[in-house]
Amino acid sequence: MLGELQEPFLRVGPAGVGVADGSPTAGAAGLVPKGRTQRGWTLRRSARSVTWHDLRVSRLVPGRTVASRRTPLRVDGGNAAIAGRTRRPPAPALWPWLLLPAPAAGGWTFLSPGAAAEGGELPLPQL
Repeated sequence: MLGELQEPFLRVGPAGVGVADGSPTAGAAGLVPKGRTQRGWTLRRSARSVTWHDLRVSRLVPGRTVASRRTPLRVDGGNAAIAGRTRRPPAPALWPWLLLPAPAAGGWTFLSPGAAAEGGELPLPQL
């Protein structure tokens, strides 16, 4: 897999997943521990797949809700790409969030210390 600077940063194969220690993309994606200064590849032998947050996917121009993307990679020495679309869903409605604190505010008013201040204590219901 090629990174944002077209540098190799991931290798996935039968031996496991390799991460390029010196890759800026691998560092930004959190695949390399912070402060690691060595160069070369770290092989994760038990891994057969890898998941990361690719910042190239999240970049949508303001005002656009859909964008095409291509993530470059090399397969058996040849250039290839994974193509897809990034979609930004519409923002959720605001009104449920405005109603959410209403029950808590009502409860707070009922249980607040000021409610019992005049009589000294809250009356208990008769059974």
